Amino acid sequence: MTNYVEFHEGDEPKREEVKSDGSYVEPTRSDESKEETLGENAPDEATERPSERNAIGGVFVLNEGGFKPPKTLVFVGVLVGLVAVFVLSKVWEREAELARFVVQGNRLQKTEEIERVASKFIGKKMSDVSLSDIVDSILTLPYVCRAIATKELPDAIRVRIEERQPVAMARIGDDLKLIDEAGYAMNKSGAMSETGRLPLLSGFSKVERDSATGLAKLNGAEAETALAFCKALRETRFARLVVSEVRVVSASQLQAFAASGEAKFLFAKGDYERQLERFEAFWKQVIVKRGVKPFEYVDVRFDGKIFAKETEPMAPKRKSQN
Repeated sequence: MTNYVEFHEGDEPKREEVKSDGSYVEPTRSDESKEETLGENAPDEATERPSERNAIGGVFVLNEGGFKPPKTLVFVGVLVGLVAVFVLSKVWEREAELARFVVQGNRLQKTEEIERVASKFIGKKMSDVSLSDIVDSILTLPYVCRAIATKELPDAIRVRIEERQPVAMARIGDDLKLIDEAGYAMNKSGAMSETGRLPLLSGFSKVERDSATGLAKLNGAEAETALAFCKALRETRFARLVVSEVRVVSASQLQAFAASGEAKFLFAKGDYERQLERFEAFWKQVIVKRGVKPFEYVDVRFDGKIFAKETEPMAPKRKSQN
Protein backbone atom coordinates (compact mmCIF):
# COMPACT_ATOMS: atom_id res chain seq x y z
CA MET A 1 0.00 0.00 0.00
CA THR A 2 1.34 3.39 -1.04
CA ASN A 3 1.45 6.08 1.62
CA TYR A 4 1.04 9.79 0.69
CA VAL A 5 1.39 12.94 2.68
CA GLU A 6 -1.11 15.54 1.56
CA PHE A 7 0.24 18.97 0.70
CA HIS A 8 -1.78 22.09 1.45
CA GLU A 9 -1.01 25.57 0.14
CA GLY A 10 -0.87 27.09 3.58
CA ASP A 11 1.43 24.48 5.12
CA GLU A 12 4.86 25.71 6.18
CA PRO A 13 7.42 24.58 5.37
CA LYS A 14 6.53 23.00 2.05
CA ARG A 15 6.50 19.27 2.03
CA GLU A 16 6.93 16.93 -0.81
CA GLU A 17 4.84 13.88 -1.54
CA VAL A 18 6.53 10.76 -0.29
CA LYS A 19 6.12 7.49 -2.09
CA SER A 20 6.44 4.16 -0.38
CA ASP A 21 9.57 3.42 -2.38
CA GLY A 22 11.36 6.41 -0.80
CA SER A 23 11.30 8.72 -3.86
CA TYR A 24 9.94 12.24 -3.82
CA VAL A 25 7.48 14.03 -6.03
CA GLU A 26 7.48 17.87 -6.28
CA PRO A 27 3.94 19.08 -5.73
CA THR A 28 2.35 20.71 -8.76
CA ARG A 29 0.03 23.70 -8.79
CA SER A 30 -3.02 24.32 -10.83
CA ASP A 31 -3.52 27.39 -13.03
CA GLU A 32 -5.84 28.84 -10.42
CA SER A 33 -3.24 28.52 -7.69
CA LYS A 34 -0.71 30.26 -9.92
CA GLU A 35 -2.96 33.24 -10.38
CA GLU A 36 -3.62 33.41 -6.65
CA THR A 37 0.09 33.23 -5.84
CA LEU A 38 1.08 35.91 -8.34
CA GLY A 39 -1.70 38.28 -7.22
CA GLU A 40 -0.59 41.87 -7.79
CA ASN A 41 2.67 40.70 -9.34
CA ALA A 42 0.89 39.29 -12.38
CA PRO A 43 2.15 40.95 -15.57
CA ASP A 44 -0.10 43.66 -16.87
CA GLU A 45 -1.05 43.65 -20.54
CA ALA A 46 0.87 46.89 -21.15
CA THR A 47 4.06 45.40 -19.67
CA GLU A 48 4.19 42.23 -21.70
CA ARG A 49 7.33 41.56 -23.65
CA PRO A 50 7.18 43.79 -26.72
CA SER A 51 8.24 40.97 -29.01
CA GLU A 52 5.11 39.02 -28.02
CA ARG A 53 2.69 41.79 -29.02
CA ASN A 54 0.81 41.51 -32.28
CA ALA A 55 -0.02 44.25 -34.75
CA ILE A 56 -2.73 46.61 -33.46
CA GLY A 57 -5.27 47.44 -36.09
CA GLY A 58 -2.63 46.89 -38.82
CA VAL A 59 -1.15 50.35 -38.16
CA PHE A 60 1.64 50.05 -35.57
CA VAL A 61 3.71 47.09 -34.51
CA LEU A 62 5.28 46.94 -31.06
CA ASN A 63 8.70 45.30 -30.99
CA GLU A 64 11.82 45.55 -28.92
CA GLY A 65 12.71 48.86 -30.56
CA GLY A 66 9.37 50.49 -29.73
CA PHE A 67 6.55 51.47 -32.03
CA LYS A 68 7.54 51.74 -35.68
CA PRO A 69 5.41 52.75 -38.63
CA PRO A 70 5.25 50.33 -41.56
CA LYS A 71 7.58 50.92 -44.52
CA THR A 72 4.68 52.05 -46.68
CA LEU A 73 3.93 54.99 -44.39
CA VAL A 74 7.62 55.99 -44.29
CA PHE A 75 7.81 55.98 -48.09
CA VAL A 76 4.62 58.02 -48.41
CA GLY A 77 5.92 60.54 -45.87
CA VAL A 78 9.21 60.98 -47.70
CA LEU A 79 7.44 61.33 -51.04
CA VAL A 80 5.09 64.00 -49.67
CA GLY A 81 8.08 65.87 -48.23
CA LEU A 82 9.92 65.86 -51.56
CA VAL A 83 6.87 67.11 -53.40
CA ALA A 84 6.45 69.90 -50.85
CA VAL A 85 10.11 70.95 -51.24
CA PHE A 86 9.77 70.96 -55.03
CA VAL A 87 6.63 73.11 -54.92
CA LEU A 88 8.17 75.55 -52.44
CA SER A 89 11.33 75.85 -54.57
CA LYS A 90 9.25 76.79 -57.60
CA VAL A 91 7.37 79.40 -55.57
CA TRP A 92 10.71 80.72 -54.29
CA GLU A 93 12.16 81.00 -57.82
CA ARG A 94 9.13 82.96 -59.04
CA GLU A 95 9.30 85.47 -56.19
CA ALA A 96 13.00 85.77 -55.18
CA GLU A 97 15.47 88.05 -56.94
CA LEU A 98 19.20 87.49 -57.35
CA ALA A 99 21.03 89.69 -54.85
CA ARG A 100 24.58 88.34 -54.55
CA PHE A 101 27.25 85.90 -55.74
CA VAL A 102 29.33 83.59 -53.55
CA VAL A 103 32.68 83.00 -55.29
CA GLN A 104 35.00 80.10 -54.41
CA GLY A 105 38.27 78.65 -55.74
CA ASN A 106 39.80 81.77 -57.28
CA ARG A 107 43.33 82.87 -56.46
CA LEU A 108 44.68 84.69 -59.50
CA GLN A 109 41.38 86.10 -60.72
CA LYS A 110 40.06 88.71 -58.31
CA THR A 111 36.61 88.20 -56.81
CA GLU A 112 35.66 91.79 -57.70
CA GLU A 113 36.33 91.09 -61.38
CA ILE A 114 34.19 87.95 -61.33
CA GLU A 115 31.34 89.81 -59.66
CA ARG A 116 31.69 92.66 -62.15
CA VAL A 117 31.22 90.55 -65.29
CA ALA A 118 28.22 88.79 -63.68
CA SER A 119 26.66 91.95 -62.21
CA LYS A 120 24.21 92.33 -65.11
CA PHE A 121 22.22 89.42 -63.67
CA ILE A 122 21.71 91.08 -60.26
CA GLY A 123 18.06 91.96 -59.61
CA LYS A 124 16.59 89.38 -62.01
CA LYS A 125 14.09 86.78 -60.86
CA MET A 126 15.83 83.59 -59.83
CA SER A 127 13.56 81.69 -62.22
CA ASP A 128 14.72 83.88 -65.11
CA VAL A 129 18.45 83.64 -64.39
CA SER A 130 20.31 81.26 -66.71
CA LEU A 131 23.26 79.57 -65.02
CA SER A 132 24.88 78.81 -68.38
CA ASP A 133 24.78 82.53 -69.29
CA ILE A 134 26.51 83.38 -66.00
CA VAL A 135 29.21 80.76 -66.64
CA ASP A 136 29.77 82.04 -70.20
CA SER A 137 30.27 85.57 -68.84
CA ILE A 138 32.79 84.43 -66.25
CA LEU A 139 34.75 82.35 -68.78
CA THR A 140 35.68 85.54 -70.62
CA LEU A 141 38.06 86.39 -67.77
CA PRO A 142 41.70 85.53 -68.56
CA TYR A 143 42.54 83.31 -65.59
CA VAL A 144 39.28 81.30 -65.46
CA CYS A 145 39.49 77.86 -67.03
CA ARG A 146 36.18 76.38 -65.81
CA ALA A 147 33.23 77.58 -63.71
CA ILE A 148 30.23 75.90 -62.08
CA ALA A 149 27.20 77.94 -60.93
CA THR A 150 24.40 76.75 -58.63
CA LYS A 151 21.37 78.52 -57.15
CA GLU A 152 21.07 78.79 -53.37
CA LEU A 153 18.28 79.95 -51.10
CA PRO A 154 17.16 82.60 -50.70
CA ASP A 155 18.80 85.00 -53.20
CA ALA A 156 22.35 83.84 -54.05
CA ILE A 157 24.26 82.00 -56.74
CA ARG A 158 27.42 80.12 -55.78
CA VAL A 159 30.21 80.11 -58.37
CA ARG A 160 33.08 77.62 -58.12
CA ILE A 161 36.12 78.67 -60.12
CA GLU A 162 38.90 76.56 -61.63
CA GLU A 163 41.74 78.76 -62.80
CA ARG A 164 44.34 78.38 -65.50
CA GLN A 165 47.69 77.33 -64.06
CA PRO A 166 50.64 79.25 -65.58
CA VAL A 167 53.66 77.06 -66.37
CA ALA A 168 55.85 79.54 -68.24
CA MET A 169 56.22 83.10 -69.50
CA ALA A 170 56.49 84.10 -73.14
CA ARG A 171 56.91 87.26 -75.13
CA ILE A 172 53.83 87.77 -77.33
CA GLY A 173 54.38 90.80 -79.53
CA ASP A 174 55.73 93.49 -77.25
CA ASP A 175 54.25 92.07 -74.04
CA LEU A 176 55.43 89.44 -71.60
CA LYS A 177 52.54 87.03 -70.94
CA LEU A 178 51.85 84.13 -68.62
CA ILE A 179 51.30 80.84 -70.49
CA ASP A 180 49.19 78.01 -69.11
CA GLU A 181 49.64 74.30 -69.86
CA ALA A 182 47.17 74.54 -72.78
CA GLY A 183 49.14 77.39 -74.39
CA TYR A 184 46.77 80.27 -73.55
CA ALA A 185 48.46 83.63 -72.99
CA MET A 186 47.32 85.71 -70.02
CA ASN A 187 48.25 89.19 -68.89
CA LYS A 188 51.09 89.12 -66.38
CA SER A 189 49.74 92.02 -64.28
CA GLY A 190 49.83 91.65 -60.49
CA ALA A 191 49.21 87.90 -60.59
CA MET A 192 52.87 87.20 -61.27
CA SER A 193 53.63 87.26 -57.53
CA GLU A 194 51.16 84.39 -57.05
CA THR A 195 52.73 82.06 -59.63
CA GLY A 196 56.25 81.69 -58.27
CA ARG A 197 59.33 81.20 -60.45
CA LEU A 198 58.52 80.38 -64.09
CA PRO A 199 60.89 79.80 -67.05
CA LEU A 200 60.84 81.93 -70.19
CA LEU A 201 59.44 80.00 -73.16
CA SER A 202 61.13 80.84 -76.48
CA GLY A 203 61.71 79.42 -79.97
CA PHE A 204 58.05 79.29 -81.08
CA SER A 205 56.77 81.28 -84.02
CA LYS A 206 53.01 80.63 -84.33
CA VAL A 207 50.50 82.48 -82.15
CA GLU A 208 46.77 82.07 -82.81
CA ARG A 209 43.67 83.82 -81.48
CA ASP A 210 41.17 81.58 -79.68
CA SER A 211 37.65 82.38 -80.92
CA ALA A 212 35.88 81.25 -77.72
CA THR A 213 37.89 83.28 -75.20
CA GLY A 214 39.56 85.89 -77.41
CA LEU A 215 42.92 85.00 -75.84
CA ALA A 216 46.16 84.53 -77.74
CA LYS A 217 47.26 80.91 -77.85
CA LEU A 218 50.44 79.15 -78.88
CA ASN A 219 50.13 76.69 -81.74
CA GLY A 220 49.60 73.26 -80.19
CA ALA A 221 51.58 71.25 -82.73
CA GLU A 222 54.61 73.49 -82.32
CA ALA A 223 54.61 74.11 -78.56
CA GLU A 224 53.00 70.94 -77.15
CA THR A 225 56.32 69.35 -76.09
CA ALA A 226 57.62 72.50 -74.41
CA LEU A 227 54.34 73.12 -72.56
CA ALA A 228 54.21 69.55 -71.23
CA PHE A 229 57.84 69.86 -70.13
CA CYS A 230 57.14 73.15 -68.33
CA LYS A 231 54.24 71.53 -66.50
CA ALA A 232 56.49 68.67 -65.31
CA LEU A 233 59.23 71.17 -64.43
CA ARG A 234 56.83 73.07 -62.16
CA GLU A 235 56.23 69.91 -60.09
CA THR A 236 59.92 69.52 -59.21
CA ARG A 237 61.51 70.97 -56.08
CA PHE A 238 64.97 71.75 -57.41
CA ALA A 239 65.05 71.85 -61.21
CA ARG A 240 62.44 74.61 -61.42
CA LEU A 241 64.71 76.83 -59.33
CA VAL A 242 67.66 76.66 -61.75
CA VAL A 243 66.03 76.44 -65.20
CA SER A 244 65.48 79.98 -66.48
CA GLU A 245 64.57 79.33 -70.12
CA VAL A 246 62.97 76.57 -72.20
CA ARG A 247 63.53 76.82 -75.95
CA VAL A 248 61.46 75.02 -78.60
CA VAL A 249 63.79 73.28 -81.09
CA SER A 250 61.23 71.06 -82.82
CA ALA A 251 58.01 69.21 -82.05
CA SER A 252 60.06 66.42 -80.41
CA GLN A 253 63.08 68.21 -78.94
CA LEU A 254 63.75 71.19 -76.70
CA GLN A 255 66.59 72.84 -74.82
CA ALA A 256 66.75 74.22 -71.30
CA PHE A 257 69.13 76.88 -70.01
CA ALA A 258 70.23 77.93 -66.54
CA ALA A 259 70.67 81.55 -65.60
CA SER A 260 74.28 80.99 -64.53
CA GLY A 261 75.68 79.90 -67.91
CA GLU A 262 75.12 79.23 -71.60
CA ALA A 263 75.27 75.44 -71.48
CA LYS A 264 72.37 73.72 -73.20
CA PHE A 265 70.50 70.86 -71.53
CA LEU A 266 68.91 68.62 -74.16
CA PHE A 267 65.50 67.02 -73.54
CA ALA A 268 63.33 64.76 -75.69
CA LYS A 269 59.56 64.41 -75.93
CA GLY A 270 57.91 62.35 -73.17
CA ASP A 271 59.08 60.82 -69.88
CA TYR A 272 59.89 64.28 -68.53
CA GLU A 273 59.98 63.15 -64.89
CA ARG A 274 62.86 60.70 -65.52
CA GLN A 275 64.78 63.21 -67.65
CA LEU A 276 64.44 65.87 -64.98
CA GLU A 277 65.67 63.40 -62.36
CA ARG A 278 68.82 62.84 -64.45
CA PHE A 279 69.18 66.61 -64.87
CA GLU A 280 69.01 67.17 -61.09
CA ALA A 281 71.49 64.35 -60.41
CA PHE A 282 74.05 65.79 -62.87
CA TRP A 283 73.58 69.27 -61.48
CA LYS A 284 74.11 68.23 -57.86
CA GLN A 285 77.07 65.92 -58.58
CA VAL A 286 78.90 67.85 -61.30
CA ILE A 287 77.61 71.37 -61.89
CA VAL A 288 77.76 72.29 -58.19
CA LYS A 289 81.50 71.47 -58.20
CA ARG A 290 82.55 72.70 -61.64
CA GLY A 291 79.89 75.20 -62.66
CA VAL A 292 77.93 75.42 -65.92
CA LYS A 293 80.39 77.34 -68.05
CA PRO A 294 82.83 74.47 -68.67
CA PHE A 295 80.12 72.59 -70.63
CA GLU A 296 78.84 73.20 -74.14
CA TYR A 297 75.84 70.90 -73.68
CA VAL A 298 74.50 68.20 -71.36
CA ASP A 299 72.28 65.51 -72.91
CA VAL A 300 69.84 63.81 -70.51
CA ARG A 301 67.59 62.18 -73.14
CA PHE A 302 68.81 58.61 -72.69
CA ASP A 303 67.86 56.34 -69.84
CA GLY A 304 70.75 55.52 -67.51
CA LYS A 305 73.24 57.73 -69.36
CA ILE A 306 74.16 61.41 -69.38
CA PHE A 307 76.38 62.78 -72.13
CA ALA A 308 78.19 66.06 -71.53
CA LYS A 309 80.51 67.91 -73.85
CA GLU A 310 83.00 70.29 -72.34
CA THR A 311 83.69 73.64 -73.89
CA GLU A 312 86.91 73.62 -75.90
CA PRO A 313 89.36 76.10 -74.49
CA MET A 314 90.24 78.96 -76.77
CA ALA A 315 93.73 78.79 -78.16
CA PRO A 316 95.89 81.64 -76.93
CA LYS A 317 96.69 84.30 -79.50
CA ARG A 318 100.15 84.10 -80.90
CA LYS A 319 102.23 87.21 -80.63
CA SER A 320 103.24 88.65 -83.95
CA GLN A 321 106.97 88.91 -84.65
CA ASN A 322 108.39 91.98 -86.23
